[in-house]
Amino acid sequence: MAFRDRMKVKEARAEDTIHAALSQADLTRGYTRQIGFEFTEAEVANFGVYGTTVDGMWKEVRLIVFYDGPPHLKAHQKTKDEAIQACLEARGYRVERYPYRAPISKARVTEIVLNIGQVLKLCAVKG
Repeated sequence: MAFRDRMKVKEARAEDTIHAALSQADLTRGYTRQIGFEFTEAEVANFGVYGTTVDGMWKEVRLIVFYDGPPHLKAHQKTKDEAIQACLEARGYRVERYPYRAPISKARVTEIVLNIGQVLKLCAVKG
């Protein structure tokens, strides 16, 4: 089994809800869900992480989003998330993280979608 296939993780219900809201807001053009990244030996040496699965990506504008549920609030996971973010940013991606508490509220989904819309506009202007 390829590394990228092993990196596939089951999506949280909150992620499905956010994806649906992004679609309703017409923000899914060029959007891909659950993308696995394998890091190079140099990146592993520099950042101490081997790979990750990003929750969403707009490749054309080099924007990656993570929806961080309760497991990401733990100290060891925060440290790992910071290293992953630094590695992806070193590759030239803009990385946005959206923490939430389960179950995700409609207000939080709306807030995330509005913010992503604003970030996409900024990324499009830069590109």
